[in-house]
Amino acid sequence: MGSCCFQQRRGRLEDARRTGFVFIDIVGRDLGGYVEEARQVVTDTVTLPPGYSITWAGQYAFIQRMQDRLTLVVPATFLIITLMLFMAFSRVTEVAIILAALPVALAGGSG
Repeated sequence: MGSCCFQQRRGRLEDARRTGFVFIDIVGRDLGGYVEEARQVVTDTVTLPPGYSITWAGQYAFIQRMQDRLTLVVPATFLIITLMLFMAFSRVTEVAIILAALPVALAGGSG
């Protein structure tokens, strides 16, 4: 799974439930890949009694929320830019030419 450092804490209440924490400091591995692999291992090996749950939080949860937000923001931005181009040029052909050049522009142009 990669090298990591575990730190365990107990104690406080969250959502009216006693909560325990396991802190993991991942070294030499991407966070998303580690959490996905750890999730699979925990799912395969740990049986939780009724009333218990596991939540993956921290930077991983932040990254997941940002990815969810970007799946909405990026297409909406693309749509707004397309509408603005159409309003400026009033021709679908010119807008299509500009949008067709977009991948080349994002790649940095030609050699």
